[in-house]
Amino acid sequence: MAPAKFQLTKLFVVLVILQQVRPSNSRSPECQWLDKKGEHIDNEILIVLDHLQPKEKIQDDCFDEVHHYGFPNNIHELKAAAMVVHTVYNETVIFYSNFAKTLGLSKKDYEKLLSLLRYVMNNLTPCVTNAEQYKDVTERTSNQYTELENYAQKWGNTACAQIIIWIISNNVQEAVHLSSQMRKMLLMSKTS
Repeated sequence: MAPAKFQLTKLFVVLVILQQVRPSNSRSPECQWLDKKGEHIDNEILIVLDHLQPKEKIQDDCFDEVHHYGFPNNIHELKAAAMVVHTVYNETVIFYSNFAKTLGLSKKDYEKLLSLLRYVMNNLTPCVTNAEQYKDVTERTSNQYTELENYAQKWGNTACAQIIIWIISNNVQEAVHLSSQMRKMLLMSKTS
């Protein structure tokens, strides 16, 4: 199956599940995470991430040393999605606040990214309730960032440290994608 068909099939399955579950609190007035401006912010985040991406090839032995936890899959509930996105953005803000200089990142780019992530997190905060309920979904992400902090301290601004930037960028891209999926699901639920 072609990648595009696979993505459309996944989206269709998610939409069918949403039709069955239909979150009752999918859009409360105080939860502005999925507003139309969010799509613009998501695009800005992706542009800044592109600037932060490593430009040189990452050494293969670096990949062997760092465990990639992967991104939580099969998230169909709005509150769980909000919790995952909030966790990824929060961990990214903490990480880059502490290690961006160590990794040799452009101050302009990482400060812009942190500003955008904080903006989204402020909109997400009212959407994130009962964090303990979603601990199994978010704990793995938090553990990964703790591990990445250890590698940042160990490697500093070296070629291997580029994998840290790549992993974090991948996590943020996945969170942006999840936000986009939730926005589409909300739109579909409004039209049906």
